[in-house]
Amino acid sequence: MNILHTLLKITDTPYKKTFLHTLFDVPGNNFISEPIDEYYYVLGEVLNFAWYNIKPNLLSNRILNDINNNKATLILSGHVEAINTRHVVSSIHAIADFYKIDPHKIIYIDSNYKLSKALQKSKLTGFFNNIHESTVDHVVNIPTDIRQKKFLLLSGKAREHRLRLVDTLSKIDNFLNTSIVSTQSGKYLDILTNKYIKVDERVLDINYGYKDALSDEQVVPIKEDFYSSTYISIVPMTFFKYEHNHLQLDEKVYKPVCAMHPFIVFGEYRTLKALHELEYQTFDNWIDESYDNELDDEKRFNLIVDEIKRLNNLTITELHNMYIEMTSILTHNYNLNKKRKLNCFNGLDLTNKIISATIT
Repeated sequence: MNILHTLLKITDTPYKKTFLHTLFDVPGNNFISEPIDEYYYVLGEVLNFAWYNIKPNLLSNRILNDINNNKATLILSGHVEAINTRHVVSSIHAIADFYKIDPHKIIYIDSNYKLSKALQKSKLTGFFNNIHESTVDHVVNIPTDIRQKKFLLLSGKAREHRLRLVDTLSKIDNFLNTSIVSTQSGKYLDILTNKYIKVDERVLDINYGYKDALSDEQVVPIKEDFYSSTYISIVPMTFFKYEHNHLQLDEKVYKPVCAMHPFIVFGEYRTLKALHELEYQTFDNWIDESYDNELDDEKRFNLIVDEIKRLNNLTITELHNMYIEMTSILTHNYNLNKKRKLNCFNGLDLTNKIISATIT
């Protein structure tokens, strides 16, 4: 999942031909067609250019000359995860130094919502690529019958903050009996005892469409039965600790959107605020979302757990009625996501930003 996929989805725009002239399959230099005499873009994954060592021979002399002569721009996209901004800056400068090109002729893109402002501080150019918004299938999920469970928590890969959340919630009275939960096994450091706590693997062995719901990839496309059997998603984002220049939006938060499921985001500071700025609505009339405004990671963790405890004390009937009351918001989010996906909104928005930044 990268910028190539995003841009290739754009149709009927004046930019598609320009981009298609420059796509190449790294690590080779195999163009779909050779560069032409109009302004063009060279696209590639940043990790194919540099990680610990710069990889040579990815750019021909023709391309390097065109970049230096303001006839082309190099666009580097991050991998699925948004890379630490400090590493992005150092990688851009290392690549620029190696290939002897101006670092200001490089545009960097990944799923960090704060990327543009973060790179501006280093006088570099970059844009948030909201590619994950269009990677999840849609299922209609408005309930008519009472559901079996309260919460859905697909914890995915064994990251420390996720393991701690699963372990903490498992100690809430009756939480595991009233929830669908999966996690990989692993350890996290308990800040109170300064000891590592082991969390056992929880593989879903109930008949909800498939057995193993541990990996992120296995729940895209959505397994509808998980959502149609529960009322609230607890969304364990990839990152939790606050970092001034980082906020990743990925497919995890869009799964409940596309399944018409209310959600609590277990993630970075002001993740909900970012969703609001993208015109999504959340559930503060029913769920205490003050956790989103808490900068302190430990306080944010506790606010989320306390709210889950409160909701867990509600009866299934109360949750069902609450869910019905949320219908207009669930429908809004579902339709917004579907419209943006069908209209290639992210790709067009990203393309316009690139064009504006390079052609005056």
